[in-house]
Amino acid sequence: MSELKRAVQLEQVRLGYHGRPVIEQATFALRPHTVTAVVGPSGSGKSTLLRTLCRMNDRIPGFQRDGRVEVLGRDIHSSETDVYELRRQVGLVFQKPCVFPKSIYENVIFGLRFHVPGKKGEFPERGERALRDAFLWEEVKDRLHQPAHT
Repeated sequence: MSELKRAVQLEQVRLGYHGRPVIEQATFALRPHTVTAVVGPSGSGKSTLLRTLCRMNDRIPGFQRDGRVEVLGRDIHSSETDVYELRRQVGLVFQKPCVFPKSIYENVIFGLRFHVPGKKGEFPERGERALRDAFLWEEVKDRLHQPAHT
């Protein structure tokens, strides 16, 4: 695969915790603008691998990584890597949802508050549209201001 056609590149990547390997010698490339599923049995390192792509494992005590991980041609472990920008470029969908300890409504509009803070008047309509598009509006419309974990 040519350099320009690689969104993610792993070379001889080894991941583990406290000296115990979880993934050994992973080498592969992923094309841009595609959906890739990582499948395997429980405990096989799927989540560890995915979290590595966003550097979400960096502060986990005992986490160890060897090898090279590139996103869009850049080594994500370079001292010049902006981790926040990296996380904007790599999208992950995990098996179990992660909700903030806020209301359903606040969880739905969370991204809007961050990316378009000056347009608060649009939040209710855009939140409803997102829930309708996901076919969730009828299920949650009467509970929007209740905690999301209910």
